[in-house]
Amino acid sequence: MLQTLHVTSIRAIKKMSVKLTLRLALGILVATLSVFVFGGGKAQAAACTPGSGLATLTKTGVSVPSAGTYNVWVRLMAGDSTGTNVGVETTASGGTPTCYTATSTDQTNWAWKNVGTFTATASNNTLKLVGTVANVKVDRVLLVSTAVTCTPNNVRNTTTNPITEPGDDCLNSKTPTPTPATPTPTKSPTPSPLGTVDKPSLVLGFDWLKGTYYVNVSWNFPTGTSENTKFDVIKGNQVAGTVTAPVRQYADYNIAAAGTYSYKVQAREGNQTTTSVVSTGTVNCFWIFCGLWQ
Repeated sequence: MLQTLHVTSIRAIKKMSVKLTLRLALGILVATLSVFVFGGGKAQAAACTPGSGLATLTKTGVSVPSAGTYNVWVRLMAGDSTGTNVGVETTASGGTPTCYTATSTDQTNWAWKNVGTFTATASNNTLKLVGTVANVKVDRVLLVSTAVTCTPNNVRNTTTNPITEPGDDCLNSKTPTPTPATPTPTKSPTPSPLGTVDKPSLVLGFDWLKGTYYVNVSWNFPTGTSENTKFDVIKGNQVAGTVTAPVRQYADYNIAAAGTYSYKVQAREGNQTTTSVVSTGTVNCFWIFCGLWQ
């Protein structure tokens, strides 16, 4: 089950591991998944304090296979030179909160951070993601028993069944996913001196300043791109927006809590045009948390 920007239920894992899948954005989301780095964070025995105007996402009723100590892993990326950290707050049932700070200055690659350990009860634990500064992206939070020796990897494969997500190597079992329907054949990109625009990438983002979700559409630059090249982002049969090189992404805030959206990108310069194939994603929400499936 491919899930992005969605808080799933916590699942029991044979090796005493659980996962909380998130994909959040505190600003403009860059859909770059590449090399990751490792590092730590810091913890304090107190609740995390949100930054001014920033939000908190809360997941209550979290259960783990058994009470014990779990490593808290956070996968994040810095949005800019100031957006380098996010608060992760854990509270065991009947206990007091502990605030961990996950920090990364890498603005290009996703980074796994082991921010500390959490002594969890078997059920009714609470996890929070707290916006401390703007422009931070959080992809996943993993709770892995300290009895398991594992460092999460960075593998994401959306063509397998079940789908492989970063950190799944630390989980001993995965929920099977339904076999996807046979996709409708799409028209190949139109040949053009501009080159080819690849199929656009769709990622659901959350704007902490506006308090709303959006679909981030990103694409590659054709080989013939210049500073005069314009890109039309076509949603369904209508142009949702137009940007000019070197920009190669567009945030579509005009989305509903449930719906299927199709996007393609047309590059144009003078009388030359080239159009990508269609990329389709379905948005669904569970409580206040939403996800995008492709």
